[in-house]
Amino acid sequence: WWMPRHRWRATAAVVVSILLLYSFSTPAMIQVLLRGLNRYPPLTESRLEQRATDIGAIVVLGQGRYPSAPEYGGRDTISSGGLARVRYAAWLHHRTNLPILVTGGRPAGEKSSEAFLMRNVLQDEFQVPVRWLEEDSHTTWENALLSQRLLRQENINHVLLVTHAIHMPRAVWSFERVGMRVTPAPTLSSLNQWPTKPSCWLPGVSGGIESLFHEYLGLLWYRWRY
Repeated sequence: WWMPRHRWRATAAVVVSILLLYSFSTPAMIQVLLRGLNRYPPLTESRLEQRATDIGAIVVLGQGRYPSAPEYGGRDTISSGGLARVRYAAWLHHRTNLPILVTGGRPAGEKSSEAFLMRNVLQDEFQVPVRWLEEDSHTTWENALLSQRLLRQENINHVLLVTHAIHMPRAVWSFERVGMRVTPAPTLSSLNQWPTKPSCWLPGVSGGIESLFHEYLGLLWYRWRY
């Protein structure tokens, strides 16, 4: 549309579009975006021992499901990302003996909630008990709000929060916004070095770019909405 009358504007638009497409298709840009979200370092055992005295529970956020898994008899189970979270929650429970709350609803109207699936995996496969199920939330904000209501009945205000490292900024913001104290316990931190190899600037299929943009846009939306 611009080309016949504003050739320089059209050329600039094409060049900028190509540069953006190229940059967001490189591992280097992925690492830059990851570092913006990896704000919370992995929880060390020494820091866990220091903070565990007044922490009342471990809260694990759901991360989707693996529907109709054929190797599990066609039943729904948790996704690979959800498995990473419950595994870390089990590890934390064995070291702290803190009770666990799992939170996650039925975002697409499924029969079983994500919290129910997480509880099954924790209890049946990791032999870790789950005290609370929060099965009505559809978003991170609702995870925080409804979990806070459950824990308030037990006078618990300080939790170990388990989720992916890139999801942690939005999760911490949500839980603190509803009045909870949070000790972040991120998993899958992906804290890699700054890209220095030439191969980091070669374009390819950038796995995870959708999740990164989802988190950045989610942070902006939550700050505006809540």
